Amino acid sequence: MPTRFDGFYIARYEGLDADATPGYGVMFLKDGKIYGGDNLSCFLGEFEDNGKTVVARVKVFLIASPYQSITDVDDKPWDLPDIHGDVPQGVLPTNLVVEMFGHRQDTHQDMRVELQRIAVWG
Repeated sequence: MPTRFDGFYIARYEGLDADATPGYGVMFLKDGKIYGGDNLSCFLGEFEDNGKTVVARVKVFLIASPYQSITDVDDKPWDLPDIHGDVPQGVLPTNLVVEMFGHRQDTHQDMRVELQRIAVWG
């Protein structure tokens, strides 16, 4: 079912990996689903619009060789079960920017995500 968030987004994120290097990727949001990626991984998940907030559950799958963290080798998907941010009610602006916060399930490392919509479908 179409949502008011459907569109194509640039994703900027911090805190996803162990060295907290900022990252950039793209995401396509459609009918409550999230599809995207960057040069090292792909993102798959779902999101819910609660009127004043948006909540996402995302898994990050590494497409390059397993990521070597300081403590171990990550060879399974990274689980991001609760990424959330405040959004305006009603019709969303075409150039919507949403700041979201959450943490990785396995490391409990805090992360910040900024989504900027660059195209709308619907």
